[in-house]
Amino acid sequence: MPRETTKVPDESSALAVARRARQEQIDFDIEFFDHVLARAPHHAEVLRIQGELLSRRGLTARAVLVDRRLVEICPADAQARYNLACSLALEGHSADALAELGRAIKLGYADRVHLEHDPDLQSLHALPEYKRFVAALAEERS
Repeated sequence: MPRETTKVPDESSALAVARRARQEQIDFDIEFFDHVLARAPHHAEVLRIQGELLSRRGLTARAVLVDRRLVEICPADAQARYNLACSLALEGHSADALAELGRAIKLGYADRVHLEHDPDLQSLHALPEYKRFVAALAEERS
């Protein structure tokens, strides 16, 4: 009688299972925070978390709406403005993204290294205004 063998999943299928589990968790979290925001639509920290989750899941149009709500509630929050700039850049709204990025920097956003390497802002890297922001932050550091 032939011996039964247990098939060991290869690494790629294990990674796919892990990726799917992460996506399911993010989907669960998004739904959970949707319910929280239905009861507390102006809760800044929940909006901040929800914007990040939506962006990670690739739901950038929804992330823009959430980030705009957060900026309305916290207009002087540099990080909220930066996050809105990222969401706008991901949606292809370069001019609006640059405007928000400029506001974030005026409000104190100063992490030049993150700004240069943030994949959310990739669509802005070739634009002169973006390069001016990076140069200005580099000058501040020197």
